[in-house]
Amino acid sequence: MEHCVETAVLLAIIGANSSVVAAGLLHDSLDDSFLSYDYIFKTFGAGVADLVEGVRGKSFSCFLMSLSIYCVCVCIYIYI
Repeated sequence: MEHCVETAVLLAIIGANSSVVAAGLLHDSLDDSFLSYDYIFKTFGAGVADLVEGVRGKSFSCFLMSLSIYCVCVCIYIYI
């Protein structure tokens, strides 16, 4: 769960909208919990559900690595 919260925080830091932040928080839920696509759809809407479904698997891991590198670079730039 900590990983999902960290993902959502990073997305919020770079200015992602609320749907993207919510999807970041829920991105592992289809594989690692009892939540289904239909439940996410009904609770959070089609936009969040489609993002969660779309980021399943390795492609999202690559995205997170790129996002982490970007955030580190931004932090270094801000504090120097």
